[in-house]
Amino acid sequence: ALSEEGQAYWANRIQHSEQEAYRGRLRFFASTQRQPAELADEGFHPALLRTLLRFHIELPALQSRSQDIPAIAEVLSARIGERLGRSRIRLSPAAVGFLSTQRYPGNVRQLEQILERAVAFTRGRIIRRDALKDIIDDFQQSITSIRDQASSLERQSLIDAIHQSGGNISRAAARL
Repeated sequence: ALSEEGQAYWANRIQHSEQEAYRGRLRFFASTQRQPAELADEGFHPALLRTLLRFHIELPALQSRSQDIPAIAEVLSARIGERLGRSRIRLSPAAVGFLSTQRYPGNVRQLEQILERAVAFTRGRIIRRDALKDIIDDFQQSITSIRDQASSLERQSLIDAIHQSGGNISRAAARL
């Protein structure tokens, strides 16, 4: 989320570089899960939005491209293995099949996080289905725990505000 000032700054910088016929190849990338029309409706800086939308690519969510998950998982696990000094580590066929059946709300980034854990914690050269299942279960429990904790904090903040306002809901709402 870029502040209004940040949006205005970048819109201005890009416009200035275009007016000066910038000699270098200026490239920038932005991503969002929201539609451009939503951004415009919410007050996204119009000049920056126009600039970003000159050339845009819509990518489908990973879960809608489950047939691509095996190839993506193989490439990611090889890269992660190289980075962690475990270049010979691979996914078992059952592990690849299992990954293809999972949902990834965080898209490729979430798949990569799961594979990083698998590469780091697998002792042998083959990442097995059971290891991935344990990692995904733990990952889901962590997300649930974080959401529950946030919900609990919000609830406690609300209760505290009501107590501090003497039970006056309007004052508690204004305070929050």
